[in-house]
Formats: sequence, C-alpha cells, structure tokens
Amino acid sequence: MPNYRRVGRSRKKIVSDTSQPVQGELRQYYDKLDTTKKKLQHSGIDSEVFPSWRRKRLSWATGVELVAPLEVRSELELKSVANLARSLLQGETTLDREFQGYRYGKNEWLAERHLR
Repeated sequence: MPNYRRVGRSRKKIVSDTSQPVQGELRQYYDKLDTTKKKLQHSGIDSEVFPSWRRKRLSWATGVELVAPLEVRSELELKSVANLARSLLQGETTLDREFQGYRYGKNEWLAERHLR
C-alpha cells in the first residue's frame, strides 16, 4: 500500500510503501522454510564444490565465471584474481595446476560453521 506526501495543492508523491504482515498459510510456509534453512546451516549437506571456470562472451567484453578458493579483502588480492583469470584465458595455467586436488565439502562447511 503506497504512502503519499503532498507536493502541491493537488499533487501527491509516493514516499514509501507499507505491507501487511504475513498471515495464515503463508506464515506457516515461511516458518517451515526458516526452520529447514537453520537445520541445513547447522548440519550441512553432502555436496562438493571443485574449482572451475568458464569464459562468457559478452557484447562489451569477455567475462569469466570463476569458482576458486580465494578470499578478496583488498585491491592487491583482487589483482591476483585478475591475474589468475588472465592466465586461464591465455592458456598459461589450469585450475588443476593452481589448486591441485582442492575440493570444498560438508566437512569444510562444518569446520567453518563457527565463523558464520
């Protein structure tokens, strides 16, 4: 439901929206969804993620979708990710060579649980 503010003698402008609280079956659905989400965050799932990358042709550039065990907290670390992507595109290296045998699974997820 929009909330209006007067901006002249007869004109009004929408300044915010108010929504009704969720009730009934929809509330039960969201409660069940939250419970399931918390359960999965606590116990983890049996899934493994491996390093991967894919080149994408965009209308304005070449894009790279990169999955790798890297943390980017500064501009210097971002440069290392860009250099890795450039090396992959030019065929100078592979993810197997850079992250030999790496996988991220349920055990790693549970080990990092206290950090979330």
